[in-house]
Amino acid sequence: MLRLTPFGLTWPEDWKLFCRLMEAYLQEVCTPEDCRREIAELHDAQLTAGLIRQSLRKQNPYCVTKILLDDRCIGLITYDYREASRQGFVNNLFILPEMRRQGHGSGALTLAQRHLRQLGAHAVSLAPETDAIPFYLHNGFAPDGISERGVPRYTRLFASPNKGGSSMKLLYYTRHPLEDTIYAPRLADSLHLALIEQDGSCTPLLHNSGIVYARAVPGPDGVLHPYSLAQPWMTHDENGWHVLARRIEVDGSPDVTSDGHLLHFTSTDLIHYTEQPLLPDTAPLAAAYTARSTADTDGLDLPEGCIPCGIIDVPEDAAARLRCRFTTPVNVANDVPAEVEAASPADLAALRAVARYSDGSTVQKRVDWCADHIDWSKPGRYPIEGRIHQDRYEFPMAQHKADPAICRWNGKYYFISTNDLDNNHTIFIRESDTISGLATAQQVCILDTTMYPHLGNLLWAPELHIIGDRLYCFHAGTPGPFVQEQSHVMVLRKGGHPLKAADWEMSRRVCKADGSPIYDERGITLDMTVFWSGSRLYAVWSQRQFQPVDQGAWLFIAETDPENPWQLKTEPQVLTVPEYGWENNHTFVVEGPFALYRGGKILLTYSGALVDATYTVGLMSIDDGADPLDPANWTKENCPLLSSRSVPGEYGPGHNAYVTDEDGLVWNTYHARPGIQATQQGSSSAALPGSKILFGARSSGIRRVHFNVEDFPILDMTEELDLKPELTWVQTVVIVK
Repeated sequence: MLRLTPFGLTWPEDWKLFCRLMEAYLQEVCTPEDCRREIAELHDAQLTAGLIRQSLRKQNPYCVTKILLDDRCIGLITYDYREASRQGFVNNLFILPEMRRQGHGSGALTLAQRHLRQLGAHAVSLAPETDAIPFYLHNGFAPDGISERGVPRYTRLFASPNKGGSSMKLLYYTRHPLEDTIYAPRLADSLHLALIEQDGSCTPLLHNSGIVYARAVPGPDGVLHPYSLAQPWMTHDENGWHVLARRIEVDGSPDVTSDGHLLHFTSTDLIHYTEQPLLPDTAPLAAAYTARSTADTDGLDLPEGCIPCGIIDVPEDAAARLRCRFTTPVNVANDVPAEVEAASPADLAALRAVARYSDGSTVQKRVDWCADHIDWSKPGRYPIEGRIHQDRYEFPMAQHKADPAICRWNGKYYFISTNDLDNNHTIFIRESDTISGLATAQQVCILDTTMYPHLGNLLWAPELHIIGDRLYCFHAGTPGPFVQEQSHVMVLRKGGHPLKAADWEMSRRVCKADGSPIYDERGITLDMTVFWSGSRLYAVWSQRQFQPVDQGAWLFIAETDPENPWQLKTEPQVLTVPEYGWENNHTFVVEGPFALYRGGKILLTYSGALVDATYTVGLMSIDDGADPLDPANWTKENCPLLSSRSVPGEYGPGHNAYVTDEDGLVWNTYHARPGIQATQQGSSSAALPGSKILFGARSSGIRRVHFNVEDFPILDMTEELDLKPELTWVQTVVIVK
């Protein structure tokens, strides 16, 4: 994945110190000798002089950024930002020649521009060498006078709501609801977005699902009251984007408590939205809402079920981000070097293909080479073909297995899940050398409801976690009815084998620091998971109060003891509640959290709504190292990552977990319900009017997690999108010396 890492946005008083830092920087990032030599030459010729000049003038903040591709430095960029003119200047963009030939120059430039936009620049300028001019023209730059050095200057404006630049049109709308389990009114009554293409077609975002929802409001007893929205209107000003709408009850009736007021959301990027306090109808912005005009949609191919509300111009870069975030990337090319030196089959096996996707993201993949004709003892050039490796996982991978999780432990993979076949009275585990082998591996029972009196019923949501050098199984259980379900932990004895039930110690109920239960008889706890942040271990779980009133299931968090993970070190506190329509559809539940580390962030996915076809996967994220106990440090997405609308035939996807394989690829395990269209007579048909969906049992699936060009997780990339069938085969020439 291409990314930029800032090395020092600073103004040192001593320019000599600045140069020493640059020297240390070059030594750190340029490990290959040829790379060090090339960048050092650039440094000697241009960077030192430029840095010294800037430092002596004490002018603008200078940023030196290294460009990484799969943790290898492939070049660097220097740029600065002039606050007075809000202008950014790219001083040097250096990328190793072979990397630029592969197209990484454009990606590096795009990310540099993003850094400058974050600083407040509305344009970026440069004075390129003559042979680089075609590259910059291709990337949207235009001639813009003469630079201070007397050479032609090229500039690219950043499109923004209050600046010039090209734009696209964005349709915003609500939807007609469908059958309740497919697309309920509280989902349809939300803000939907679609990009209007040049031919008049519309590209609905997020699978034609809602992106902005009205938040539920807690009552005096803590019970959440859900709301929806109607008649949304979008505008922008110098402060960013605004969405105004009428707040309504989830059944579509008026909300009398908000009479005289409007819902008001603000956004800086059209991706994340903050719901502000209700806006009085007397406010100037509300007056503009009242005077809004009806959307002219003549000639547009509107999305299914669309109730158009308006069309607004958005900058091209904002539209590109919307397309990146809310559509699924598609494999567009797969590259391998034209030739490669290799001395053995092992050398060839290490060669990876670079899979490229429509949003500009990449991933490295193994190739199964057809190399039997190579004589490794005879020097020569051997043309070969290979097929990009892709493990295939038909859904369902395991029927009647819910809440699946895979753990890699001591070179083996272990699959564990809730067992719906016997009404959740056993926990089975599978072992395999590969993830794909888990689909057919023999399963072994390691816990059942006859083993311990305190676990006589409902064994739910097991997860395997490695803490220190020990393997732990977190799960929920109860001695009797559902209303007594509580989180438990059992540990594998030292030297024990995960497939041997006798090697697991008795499950312990999770407790507070003083030894008291994590929650009392008023409610339940379940779906506990753990993650590290810094040197501290944190537990997140779902907790539901039943007495004196049912508040629904909320996510709680606390620091826990790594030596005794069943014992919390801090008091539990609320992390998030089921506030959005996609989280409280049919019931008020958020549950099933699981953490994934990525790019300096902790991504915490969780599930919301009822465990039926309305189940969904949401996401919260936090910078690794920030205090997870402070809810203000978390960013919560306004809409789900995965729902019944994401992948055809998979309904109610949720309770997911992640595992990273030996190639560094991340896989998502989840459960969903297979579904078919059926007539009232029961015959299969998707075309007949009046047909309905028949849902199967909760069953496990596996799919690769893709990270888009902004490093955001994509959970709905099917195998056909991940690897385009006609691009499966690649060719190269093996040089044996």
